[in-house]
Amino acid sequence: MKKFGCFILVMMLLVLSACSSVQDNQQAKQTQTTTTSKTEEEKMVTATVNGETFTITLNQSQAAQEFLNLLPLTLDMRDVNGNEKYAVLNQTFTNDDEKAGTIHAGDLKLWSGDGLVLFYDDFPSSYQYTDLGTMSDSQGLAEALGSGDVTITFEVVE
Repeated sequence: MKKFGCFILVMMLLVLSACSSVQDNQQAKQTQTTTTSKTEEEKMVTATVNGETFTITLNQSQAAQEFLNLLPLTLDMRDVNGNEKYAVLNQTFTNDDEKAGTIHAGDLKLWSGDGLVLFYDDFPSSYQYTDLGTMSDSQGLAEALGSGDVTITFEVVE
């Protein structure tokens, strides 16, 4: 009977030890996830036009980082095709062009390595762009940009 009691005691200790190990692993994974989230923090910029400010979330691409490094930046952007504002930048960025497919209002893209494009309408496109980021809320963007050329200031959100 003593052997059986000792056996049960040893088994209980093993089970408790395993539970503690699982909890430690879960805590380690949670810490790792938090650290990863902080290192891959979303970069936010604002686009201000005619007194209206819109927030753009940049992606993690090299081109987006290169754009971020230029800010603050005020550009005279010309209207193209009644759905985008376009300006040539003074540097060529890292290209990662992909066929756009569907473009959405609020998309910020790079065209031909040195052309910054801010779209204010949704439409299908066969052109290739490098994605930089997008607005989570583009409501009012088309109205703020208007139908002609416009001055837009891009700034980092601190």
